[in-house]
Amino acid sequence: MEDIDPDHMTLLGELLNEIAHNIIRHCPAGCEFDCSVMLHDDVAEVTQYNSVTHPADKSETAVSTHMGLGLCRDRLLHIGGMLRTEVEDGTWMLYARVPLSHQT
Repeated sequence: MEDIDPDHMTLLGELLNEIAHNIIRHCPAGCEFDCSVMLHDDVAEVTQYNSVTHPADKSETAVSTHMGLGLCRDRLLHIGGMLRTEVEDGTWMLYARVPLSHQT
């Protein structure tokens, strides 16, 4: 592994923090979730899954600016990483690739 960039590690930590806060805010009570981080080849790969619901009454939904992951996505793109999210069949899915060293 090459020299790890402390700013990239900070971004990884901030992404994981945002994921944890989103699970707390948006997962239905008692739902199952999974988050994993795999480190290899100077890259951290983050995957996260959880159940979602779509309440008819918007007052049941936690207030969200929808900016946290968007800001993480922009910062990841800037350093050669990526972040992808989708919802399918009631499951939220996230995949992120965080380079841990400068890309050459």
